[in-house]
Amino acid sequence: MADTFLLTEAQITQKKPVQLSPPKIETEAEKKERHWLQILNKILFNPPNDDYYQKWPIKPGIFFYKALAMGKLPTEQIRVNIPESVMCFEQTYILMYTDPATGQLMRKTDIGYQDFENKVHHYHEEYLKRHVQDDRFDMRTNVFVNQDNPYIISRGQTGQDWNMSKAVYTFRQQKERKVQLDNNKLEQRFVISRVMKATIVRLVFYTKNSKSSHANYGYRIMNVMELYDPNPKKSITNKTTINTEQQNSFTIQQIKGVGLYEYEKVCEQIVTYLEKNYPVRIKTGVFDFLQDPEGRIWLFNCKQLIMENAISMSEIQGVGQGKKTLDQLTCSVYCKLCGIIFKKDDASKTLTYKLLWELVQHLKKRNKQLTNIKVSHLSTRPCRVCDVCYMLIVGEHELVEIEQKFAIAQNIPLGDAIIRVPMDSKPKHRPALLNEQLYQWRLLFYLEMVDLQGKKLIDLNGNSVGDLKNIVLQYRLHQSKSSFKTHIIKDDNYQTLKSNKQQTSQSQQKQLRFSGIERSDSIDAPDGQGEDQFAQINDENLKLNVIRVHYYFSETTDIEKFLSETEIKMRLCQGSEWINYVAEGSTKTIHHFKNSQMGGQRHRAQVLLFFANGHYCILNLQVGLFCDGQYNTGKLNLYKYNNVYFPDDNYYNCNPFPPEWMEIFDPQYVNMHNTFEEQVKEIEAYSPKCTKHELNQMIDFNKYKETTKYKTVKPKIDAKKRDIQSAAPQYGSNTQQVLPKLPQSAKKYSNTMRQFDEQQLLEHYTLEEQDIGELLFEEKKQNKKISKEDREFYEQHNLYDEEAEDSQEDQELNLRLNKQIQKSMKQLDNQSQQSNSVRPIRSAQQLPPKGHR
Repeated sequence: MADTFLLTEAQITQKKPVQLSPPKIETEAEKKERHWLQILNKILFNPPNDDYYQKWPIKPGIFFYKALAMGKLPTEQIRVNIPESVMCFEQTYILMYTDPATGQLMRKTDIGYQDFENKVHHYHEEYLKRHVQDDRFDMRTNVFVNQDNPYIISRGQTGQDWNMSKAVYTFRQQKERKVQLDNNKLEQRFVISRVMKATIVRLVFYTKNSKSSHANYGYRIMNVMELYDPNPKKSITNKTTINTEQQNSFTIQQIKGVGLYEYEKVCEQIVTYLEKNYPVRIKTGVFDFLQDPEGRIWLFNCKQLIMENAISMSEIQGVGQGKKTLDQLTCSVYCKLCGIIFKKDDASKTLTYKLLWELVQHLKKRNKQLTNIKVSHLSTRPCRVCDVCYMLIVGEHELVEIEQKFAIAQNIPLGDAIIRVPMDSKPKHRPALLNEQLYQWRLLFYLEMVDLQGKKLIDLNGNSVGDLKNIVLQYRLHQSKSSFKTHIIKDDNYQTLKSNKQQTSQSQQKQLRFSGIERSDSIDAPDGQGEDQFAQINDENLKLNVIRVHYYFSETTDIEKFLSETEIKMRLCQGSEWINYVAEGSTKTIHHFKNSQMGGQRHRAQVLLFFANGHYCILNLQVGLFCDGQYNTGKLNLYKYNNVYFPDDNYYNCNPFPPEWMEIFDPQYVNMHNTFEEQVKEIEAYSPKCTKHELNQMIDFNKYKETTKYKTVKPKIDAKKRDIQSAAPQYGSNTQQVLPKLPQSAKKYSNTMRQFDEQQLLEHYTLEEQDIGELLFEEKKQNKKISKEDREFYEQHNLYDEEAEDSQEDQELNLRLNKQIQKSMKQLDNQSQQSNSVRPIRSAQQLPPKGHR
């Protein structure tokens, strides 16, 4: 161990301070070099180490095409645009191209290089036919006119497996060159970029096997030099390809979002095809694309693959015809919901995972958190559940339907009636730093009717509204506008008043008539008073009889600001337009509610709606408020208003109305509710009578032994013989006799201690099998306890007859058995008295008394 030296204070003060070197100033060239290296690290996507791809059957670069060409499954399964390509692997020519009619990737073998050239030549001919009459067609791309146009690109393997060398040949050069393909070499039709510059889109695609939470993204890499640059010093390869070795020769731009959708579909098909053919699971793939002047997307390279081992698809044995699955062959299955093992017949219900997922999501909406159920996908694959869980799932989905109908009855607008259980999604509008657990409140408006007070409706222009069928009541609360159609009803009071005035007017006219004189002229009264007075009386009212429930949330139960400052505007409109109204008014009726009260509240209110001429009508309504407690609002859009938070208008749940609200529909509901609660308390709720561990022991594979209908006699006889033999005395080294336990049938013995040897005991208890059965039967009948199994045993040997229990034969049988037992007992007594010496007994049992049955 090294010695520890302690410095004194003087030595510390005499120590020279450490001189720090000044920071190195980075030059402009070094800064550009560092920036350039950062760009290369972003776009090159080199593997973690040089030997990473040695253990995998799939590699990027030229071997990516080999993986597609050598796959066991046909390439027609994928629809990917790949330029006409010819490659040589193991001295075999393989041609790959995309069928222009179907879009399928085709693969052909046993071909020559000339077949590849014919395909490329045919493509350019068809391309020229499609665009020769187009005024926007660039004639420089016509290889038959411009023979210096890039025509073929050759790719080959470099020192690193994941990189490819490339060389571009023009149409003129292609006609002059002699081609001999080597192994691990590829030639493709050159695809001209849409922007007339060498441009590729390098997409980073995360598959479903990836554990990363990042979204797919890509880089658009564009060459600085144009495709048809007139500079003769630049080679055709530098003009048409991207050179990463030359600094500042290209620009990059990151892309993400919906613009990558078409590229992602291609990547997904490629990944699925490779996983089906090779024992790998691809986590991340980096693919290169380019876009031609027609807008078609072409895949031409794979830059990186991150993989993990997996079982090959060929090793997975499918279920053949006439065969059964492992679940069908086994005698027990697990319930996917509760996880308890059951017999196959007890868990015979089959559901889809989607129904289980909807169950979990709806329970979350009801504020019922289940921690043991983890279903996170919407697949339609079947699963098995037990009968109890099946009833639970069916009952929950019935509740979903009832909840939707209940929301319609509350006039809550439904976003999509088909999607009853929406998927969880990140909220787009939610205040920052807001807790997820908030108090849920419900605000009820019960609109009864509009009392017109016997007056005609007057619009904003002062004209009378003749048709009341188009009148709609609307009101605004926060950003929510609710609209309800009205119905015309007759008011008995104003109808009686109108008829009385009509009769009075007619009687006055009769009094003004004179005999023989008839007045045919009419005199108009000033100010229009000549009209019938009863015509000004309106005997119609507007009936609504609708309810509307609003949901909102608060951080605490204190909602004083919302109750006191919230004003609700109401209008009678002609049609659905808010601005086309005939009467309007406002109210702050919710300030009558008590603050911070969790229970139900309700009160009546009247709102005056004023017309343009100053007259008014009365809207009768009832308002209710109720707090449901805390709910998880992490997935809801919330909008703040007067210190409370309103969700979207289509939000609802299945919470029932409180008793205070139910009195609106039936004043006797309180008494009915109390009676119903008493009846519910008397009903015993269902609860399991055993634990989960006990439920797992429900399957007893030996139970059939106890329930077998027919049993043989021999096992019982053998058991009795073993009991008799075990009762024989055993002798040790000190010649002491041992008396073991006697058979079960001899339950009572006398108090006298007797000695006997093995032979005498065996002679006493070695009875015939029939005698043993008779002895057991008599004993059972004596006690009057004959089980079902014993009854079957006796019936098989004709020992049991209910009609002859007290017959003479039974009495003779009992007498014979008693005599035989007494005779044996006497022989044992005589032998014990004649013995000269008494041998000690280790353990003695009571002998059966005389006459024991």
